[in-house]
Amino acid sequence: MSDRLDPRDLFRGQWKVLTLRTSNSTRADVVIRAVVYLVPLALGVVAGVSGFALKSPDALLAGLALLVGGMLAVFAQIAVWRERLTDRERLFAESEASDRDSLDEAVTNVLVAAFWSVVGIVAIIVGQSTSNATDGSLGGWACGIVVAVGAHVAILFMLVIFKLYDSYLYINKVSDRLNGSVRD
Repeated sequence: MSDRLDPRDLFRGQWKVLTLRTSNSTRADVVIRAVVYLVPLALGVVAGVSGFALKSPDALLAGLALLVGGMLAVFAQIAVWRERLTDRERLFAESEASDRDSLDEAVTNVLVAAFWSVVGIVAIIVGQSTSNATDGSLGGWACGIVVAVGAHVAILFMLVIFKLYDSYLYINKVSDRLNGSVRD
């Protein structure tokens, strides 16, 4: 397979960013890996076998398409912040290492979310094209796949929000008066 169409490096990168990093060690963050992978899988299986149906998959199709565009715009912003930290790495190699890691983690999750959003779009189109439902709803395993992908993307999006907030606070030196990470 051409490297251009091989997502394994992206998924390997995501697996790596879902770790707990301390000054002494790196170990798997089992809880977040379960939330990121097993919760969407469980929701998808339940939706696929329970008779659950998406009554209006067109709205989800539009939402996923907008999310792809939004994620790519977020990627561009993160790349600018990361470049700023890379330029200062000589001076702040130790003190800004965790911020560089946070941005790298956010980028990985943004790109994985964009990838899965495209997969969700394809699943909706294929599911609707092969569905016998006269009301336009999406049911069965096609629904399960879309639910699993949608839940996975939503969780990744939440992870990205928290990482971007942390990075924004530090990179822009937000005052303690407005900084949510400072506990009074």
